[in-house]
Amino acid sequence: MCRFVYIFTVNVFLLFSVFPGGGGTGLKAQTFYDSTHVPVFDTTKFCVPIFVSGLLNKIDTSFGLGSVCFNITHTFDADLVITLQSPDSSVITLAGGVGNSGKNFTNTCLAMNGDSGSIVTGKAPFTGTFIPQQSLNILNNGQDPNGTWKLCIHDTQMADTGSLHNFSITFVNNPPPDPPIPPVICNYCTCAGGADTCDLLPDMTASALCIQQYHSEYPGTITLANATPNIGRGPIEIHGIDSCFCDTVPVPCSTVCPTGKQFKRIVIQRIYQRQGGDTLSYYDHIAGKMASHPVHGHLHVDHWSDYSLRMATPNPDATVWPVLGTSVKQSFCLMNLSLCDSALGYCVDTNGNALGTADIPNAGFGLYSGCELDQGIYPGYFDVYDEPLNDPITFSNICNGNFYIVSITDPENNFLESDDSNNWAAVPVTLAMQTNPYGAASFNYSVNGSQINFTNTSPAGAGYLWNFGDGSWDTLFNPSHTYAAPGTYTVSLVSLNQCYTMNSQVVVITGINEYEQANLNLRVYPNPIAKNAVLMYYLPGNTNVTVELTDVSGRKIATIVNENQRQGVQKVPLKTDFLQTGVYFLHLIANGYGNTAAKIIKTKE
Repeated sequence: MCRFVYIFTVNVFLLFSVFPGGGGTGLKAQTFYDSTHVPVFDTTKFCVPIFVSGLLNKIDTSFGLGSVCFNITHTFDADLVITLQSPDSSVITLAGGVGNSGKNFTNTCLAMNGDSGSIVTGKAPFTGTFIPQQSLNILNNGQDPNGTWKLCIHDTQMADTGSLHNFSITFVNNPPPDPPIPPVICNYCTCAGGADTCDLLPDMTASALCIQQYHSEYPGTITLANATPNIGRGPIEIHGIDSCFCDTVPVPCSTVCPTGKQFKRIVIQRIYQRQGGDTLSYYDHIAGKMASHPVHGHLHVDHWSDYSLRMATPNPDATVWPVLGTSVKQSFCLMNLSLCDSALGYCVDTNGNALGTADIPNAGFGLYSGCELDQGIYPGYFDVYDEPLNDPITFSNICNGNFYIVSITDPENNFLESDDSNNWAAVPVTLAMQTNPYGAASFNYSVNGSQINFTNTSPAGAGYLWNFGDGSWDTLFNPSHTYAAPGTYTVSLVSLNQCYTMNSQVVVITGINEYEQANLNLRVYPNPIAKNAVLMYYLPGNTNVTVELTDVSGRKIATIVNENQRQGVQKVPLKTDFLQTGVYFLHLIANGYGNTAAKIIKTKE
């Protein structure tokens, strides 16, 4: 979990200066300055306050906030989200996820008439006056500016650190209005198939490799990391708008809902369009909601990801497989946390081929990325929530065995994409730390000549499958079976438990003309098997032999032996590297000498 350290100091200097912003009342611009040196630690948020006093009791278009300036050293600027909070608790993002791997903010000022352009498209160390990521005029909303203002810095990632050295906020007459929205230009953006006109849509996927590398099993839970790459031609870009709700009731976007929960804010997705040239147009699409998380200062997109524990079926679409365990609906900030090149295999095409940045058209195109009202993931980048940050998949009454973790990105299909069919990943997982709540299959039997009567003593199961060892099967609870010839038969019972796993007990049935029985003495060494083993058995005479490998439900997986063999001890190599971990059975039939079976356990190599 992220750590948050709130640092409060009283170290304020009041300066008087004239800042470009117009004439009006004749009041001089007033600057409030703080020189507190504060270290920026990994995954830590801190806020430094400035107490403002002596101003008019209202800031608006005639007198208000005109600029914010700061000096910050940091070894990876894109890790930082820098926000400003006013006395009425309104918050704007000054800069978040900008500068890529550049270093430092040196003599950086933000104003709505910044002559260095947008901070989003600027380059480190951002020396000059830039237009902030969100308008300063959001705070010139008629509130009383006298009180505590806070500059907050959140380092969202590990490995890079820095320091805040100083900052200031300046109030001016006639604060600069918002500039007109500049044209969006992309001179390298292309359409599929060489077309001149298209929507530059994202294509969001889920990373199987990320889950495979970072998941952990515990009794009743699985934790995992989850990555959502964008392999499309356009960014997934979102903006929270001034439309908020408590459940279904519209409310102001500063409301605390009656239930104590945070209000939800409507999200729009911006789709850029190429229309035959480098200057792009766009349109907006309503795409769900986002929620504020005040504990760590983020705005999360609702239900961006969904993951669960599932049982595979023959249907190739894993999103419809039976769900055995779920997590809560996962909400994400949408931001560029890493390039596809930096974790090769996280970004893949529909055939599973790894994609690097050079393989993804329009890679790097985008304007917004962060954890505030404006967010996005560019083509060729992915967002990832590390294992400790996600809520776990929880389940009960699940036995050890083979299952799948299935992750679905945008499960409610709120966002427009170029391909909605590749939003999921299914990762095989073998549970080994669960306790079977239903117990193992078991039975008793009695012999009456060639007829055997079976009594099922298993704990309650959803169904039962009997294998009588002579090629016959039954699904009755207490079956009877008549054998056609004397011999030794291995009878197995599989109990289909409510936890969707299967347990079996193998019993050798004796008592049918025991003087004629032929003991085939089937053995497997080693057992359990990690990779390869040796199958050994004794033949009383020359005969045709068949050895088949089945799973616990009796489904044949492979034929190991099918030939005539001589009397004596037989040794057959047994390769199991193609098997998943779990329980299997070897069935040996020797014509004229009966049949037998052996249980094997496949483990990880």
